[in-house]
Amino acid sequence: MHMVNMDYVLTELLDPETGKIIPWAEGASGEMIYTALGRRASPLVRFRSGDFIEVLGTTCACGRSGPKIRCTGRTDDMLIVRGANVFPSAINSIVNEMVPQTNGVMRVVADFEGHTTQEPLKIIVERGPDRDRDGDANLKKKIEQRLRDALVFRADVRIVDADTFEKPGAAKVAFVLRKLPRSAMTKLKSLVNTGSEDFRANDTHYRAKVAELHALRLSQRVGGPESARARHVKKGKFLPRERVERLIDPGAPFLELGELAGLDKLRRRAARRGHHHWHRRD
Repeated sequence: MHMVNMDYVLTELLDPETGKIIPWAEGASGEMIYTALGRRASPLVRFRSGDFIEVLGTTCACGRSGPKIRCTGRTDDMLIVRGANVFPSAINSIVNEMVPQTNGVMRVVADFEGHTTQEPLKIIVERGPDRDRDGDANLKKKIEQRLRDALVFRADVRIVDADTFEKPGAAKVAFVLRKLPRSAMTKLKSLVNTGSEDFRANDTHYRAKVAELHALRLSQRVGGPESARARHVKKGKFLPRERVERLIDPGAPFLELGELAGLDKLRRRAARRGHHHWHRRD
């Protein structure tokens, strides 16, 4: 494709390994970065797109002056599975949540050309220590369903013995397996030490915050006081969320924005109603 952009957007090629800018020339390859030069009230920031491209040529018979480019992959290991953007780090987070059924170690097998596939993504997951192989089928289904619910893509999970893969010390590793030399494979590693005290403390704090958020969301979804809802229904009207349920297809995903909007204001109002202030007259 041709690279076409406004004059006030500076587009450059970056070498992800060295951080140096690569001149535009036929055969050059690197990560595309953009800098907006003429936007008001905007900082001068270089944006790393994550797209790794190859320059096919700097001229074209069609008359366009922008170079011809081909996107050959992503520098952040992002994969596209049936149109859905999938990051190995996100998959690893799901697998880590299932400890001790798993031991948090997984591999994504990218046995296809480029970074896009229309087939279920193959994932290898190590079962947890001392876990029986008889439960592999159930664990496989559970992981596949969790990935489908959270990341919206189909996976083909294979369960293997613990310590199947090499790990540096106690660190848990997640990276993409490709047909690359071993020296290139090490650059794709992303380390998370799930056994450290800091990780466990952060995990406990995070889960508590998520539980608190879910409780607040459920309380807000009720739709206000019972008396107000009853008056609304008595007029023959649907509550807002009931209207949405009748508009979308059954089972279709729906994201509600601003679920907790005005929550602090409601809390202050409730606090005022619950306390009486008496003033003495002199």
